[in-house]
Amino acid sequence: LIDFNVTSITVECEEGLSNEELLQVFLEMIDSGVNAVIICTGVANDYSRVSELLHNKKIPFAEVGNAIFDDQSSVCVRVDSYLAGRLAGEYMREIVSNDAEVGILIGSQGIPDHVEKVCCFIEEFHGNNKRKVSIYETQDLPENAYKITKEILEKHPRINGIYVGTVNSEQVCKCIAEFGFERQMKLVITDIQPSLGAYVDSGIVSAAIFQNTIMQGRLAVKLLYDLVSRRKRTRRDMKVTPHIVLRSNFQCYLDSKENELSL
Repeated sequence: LIDFNVTSITVECEEGLSNEELLQVFLEMIDSGVNAVIICTGVANDYSRVSELLHNKKIPFAEVGNAIFDDQSSVCVRVDSYLAGRLAGEYMREIVSNDAEVGILIGSQGIPDHVEKVCCFIEEFHGNNKRKVSIYETQDLPENAYKITKEILEKHPRINGIYVGTVNSEQVCKCIAEFGFERQMKLVITDIQPSLGAYVDSGIVSAAIFQNTIMQGRLAVKLLYDLVSRRKRTRRDMKVTPHIVLRSNFQCYLDSKENELSL
């Protein structure tokens, strides 16, 4: 949008930021004179004061990745969590035994998108066989993902499959490899990134659910720009269709992501 005299400020918030510190970040952005804000929401913070601040200042904002603000945000772009959960559940049902138990690692059960993935996964995975599904919250922290995976391997031998429902699977793969559970554990992840290529090639990762984060970002910018510049809003809530990715086409999706192409 530089040809339209639009410039951007990117602020990366550190992990462990308190709600007060988060609010201060937005206050500083507003003081710099921004006309609109795009928020890539995380699971660790309460955004209610941020939303109130932006509304009071009459600054439109888009949320990308999760539906945290309900109807408060001007634009919401996210993956179709309903479909993502069903894709993962259907595939997992086909690759584990009929008596296998599975675990789901998500960020937080307080996030609507994460809850929807869990519910849809369980519904699709069960089918006519009510196999046990255990839910674990990682708060999307890599160290929590590793710790929980280690606990599953050590204390829950009947769990033969794990669905990582958020972009936090590298430490899960690492733990499975380090403890030698490559053959016993079936893994469905959410990430598409270079560091996971070796785990895909070795068979630790059975499948990945591609959420097309690049398209999510592009859509958020386009919709928010239309709203600010033209006072036009075609849709508030936009869901991006996820795809299932296997070893044979993982590199294709990785290349597309690295080259910033939207599939």
